[in-house]
Parts: sequence; structure tokens; C-alpha cells
Amino acid sequence: RHRHNEFFYTTLNDKGLVIFLGEEPHLNIDGYVSAFFGAAKQLGVRRIGALGGVFGSVPHDKDRTVSCVYSLRRMKAELEKYAVRFSNYEGGVSIGSYLADRAEHDEIEYFTLYGFVPAYDFSQPNAPVQGLRIEQDYRSWYEILRRLNFMWELGLDLSDLARQSDEL
Repeated sequence: RHRHNEFFYTTLNDKGLVIFLGEEPHLNIDGYVSAFFGAAKQLGVRRIGALGGVFGSVPHDKDRTVSCVYSLRRMKAELEKYAVRFSNYEGGVSIGSYLADRAEHDEIEYFTLYGFVPAYDFSQPNAPVQGLRIEQDYRSWYEILRRLNFMWELGLDLSDLARQSDEL
């Protein structure tokens, strides 16, 4: 099976925005990362922001913690303004941390925002829901997009996402 990766371009408030939707590679990670950064350079991207989620023991009815990994030291002072917790994770490498490492080496502005998603065990035999996936945690998406909206002055209306978050 081939991985599916696509770039999209739009303008918001007279600013260009490139959106990449892709699947993590399981092989040839160096080739994937080189192609990714090569495309960003060819498209004139000045800063790359990646989004992700991490399961954790967080209350379902509270704002989500947003963790951040970044590539260049000079970015920290600005990123502190966005109410993020800087990651001190020292475990297995994820594609996000690998991209940050390569971006640092190549002097590329790169950061990843990770929303913490509640992890509950719904595996009881008669439970109607067996689990909550990161993609379905609207509160995490709201918290991440709220920060990107402010950072890049996108002017996105997040009210529908906020409503879905409250309903969830």
C-alpha cells in the first residue's frame, strides 16, 4: 500500500498558507524528510508548524494541555506566548521529533504542537463506545487551532469547533 501525501495552498488575510496532509513513513524516513523539507523550500515556506495528539491522563471536561517541540533556540521566546508546555520527552523517536531534529540541523523554523487527549478504558463488554481517537477530540483540535489562529493571524472562525468541543 502506498502512503497518501498531499499539499494544498490557500490564502487567508492576504497571507499564503500551505497545508500538508500526509501519512507517516514506515520505511525510508530520511528520504521522506528530505522530500518534505525540499518541497517546503521549493514552495517558499518560511515556518513549518506540525500538529499531533498524545494520549494522556487529562480530564475530559477541561482545556487540553498543548505541548511543543521546536527546532531553533531563537523560537522559544515567541512560542512561550502561546501557552504551550515545552516537551522534555526522552523516549522513542516520533516523526515529529525527527523532523524537528533535521530542521535544527538545516536551520529551518519548525515546531510541533501536540494536544493531550483523554485516554480512558472503554473496553467493558457492553460499553457503547470502545475508545476515543485523537481525530475525534474536538477540544484538543480547538486548543491547537486557537494557538495557530493567534500565531499566524489567520482569522479563522473556531466557534463551530468550540461548540463540538463542548458537546463532546
